[in-house]
Amino acid sequence: MTAIRSLALGTALALAPAATVASAQTISDIGVSADFSAAQGANALDFWPDLETDLEARLARELADRMGSDGARLQVIVNDVSVDGSAILTADGAFNSLSGGVFLYPAPEADGTQQTPFTTSVTVVGVPDLPAEIPAGGPTYLILPSDATVYDVMLDRFAEVVSERLPPAM
Repeated sequence: MTAIRSLALGTALALAPAATVASAQTISDIGVSADFSAAQGANALDFWPDLETDLEARLARELADRMGSDGARLQVIVNDVSVDGSAILTADGAFNSLSGGVFLYPAPEADGTQQTPFTTSVTVVGVPDLPAEIPAGGPTYLILPSDATVYDVMLDRFAEVVSERLPPAM
């Protein structure tokens, strides 16, 4: 990856929600796992061994107003941490893409009936240099990067997009 002078973070819709939850629920449990089995040689966890724990903490902070004791279960499966499309990170562990699936499993109904989970996917991409023109229509975050800063911003933005995509609290 070329030297980064500035970083603009954006998001891309990978999939529209496959199903919606009849009514939004509180969230009682958040789980994050990383599954890079589809990318031979993926080494993100060698550089970022706390990825799952760190993202789970970011999600908990972002969704604090939705947390409750008897709610839905949120599961996020990170399936891509890559640099310029390669799942094999270089010696500094830098990456510019973070993707995963998001699954919100509603709490069972009183009669034990389980609703179809809400599903979506999230991709956050770091742009190595500012484009000549910044597109309108969404927030743009500019940072002076370091490996740790990029990691933190990528995880924070991923959590924000998850929160934005979940059915709204009622």
